[in-house]
Amino acid sequence: MSSKTIYKCPFDYKTTIIQLPVDADTEKGEKRRFNWVKKDADETRFVKCQPDTIVDAKGDAEEAHEFYQVDSFWDFDNVGVSRHAKTEDGGIIHLANGQGTQTFKICRYLTCGECDKGAIGFGGYPIGDVDENHQNANDLSYFVSF
Repeated sequence: MSSKTIYKCPFDYKTTIIQLPVDADTEKGEKRRFNWVKKDADETRFVKCQPDTIVDAKGDAEEAHEFYQVDSFWDFDNVGVSRHAKTEDGGIIHLANGQGTQTFKICRYLTCGECDKGAIGFGGYPIGDVDENHQNANDLSYFVSF
């Protein structure tokens, strides 16, 4: 059985949002780790989920700068997924990892499934996808902030 790091809600510090493999924090998990680049003042703010090892140090929720890509929204333990975000202008996020920079269109926002606060992540698709009509939640790439 593989070890997991449990990430908690940054607002109530109790609700488990997701359990990520321990290798998410190593080079092996690097392909799924992204840093937020090219932040504009009007971009959405995301709040950082906290590993359960430090949730006792309660304070103000920190703004997120890193994201982890999960395979499906079903990988989450307790998360809310918004309806399709109708954003004509904006709703764009630029993420980078060791393999380069990608720009994603944000289609849905993720919140804590218990307290409904967020955003703690998003669902979207890379700009330039062949099929940019991603209305189905199953077709999106999901990212959790940490």
